[in-house]
Amino acid sequence: MQIRYRITVAYSIIVTVILLLLCSSIYYFSIQNRTKQFYNRLHQKCISTADMIWKYKISPDLVQKINTSAPSALLNKGILILNEQDQIIFKFCDRPEDCISLTKKTIDQIRSKKKHLFRIDIRDVTGVVYPHQGINYLVITAAYDGDKADWIPKIRLILILSFVFSIAIGHL
Repeated sequence: MQIRYRITVAYSIIVTVILLLLCSSIYYFSIQNRTKQFYNRLHQKCISTADMIWKYKISPDLVQKINTSAPSALLNKGILILNEQDQIIFKFCDRPEDCISLTKKTIDQIRSKKKHLFRIDIRDVTGVVYPHQGINYLVITAAYDGDKADWIPKIRLILILSFVFSIAIGHL
């Protein structure tokens, strides 16, 4: 093989690997960022729900009505507040199948970590400890990130097409 062809092949392989790493990094960090943003929204929902009940002294029934009637970008939402004895203080579900049920192990993880992020089936869940008047309540919010589910295939397609076109144009 002539030196000229060897250099061309080596250059092509190096450029391909660099583009592949770049596209993979963009994809990975985009998903991580999107997931972090959604967990932050869930965390805010936890805090705002608990604040409505204890800080602003809104009755749980009214908070229930607010969650039912107010439009929310959170799909298949479920909110659960437990006291220190793991008794339900507040429960809201968009639909009956959206209600949150947790194992004792998961509840203990939330209590020990103070903030725990996890998944139940297709929904993302945030559980936080909310201290109020010497009592550490658990506030858990779960929802489905439909925007992320729509967005991931699109970003994947854009990156794949960008990679393929970059390689094709580079060989012209």
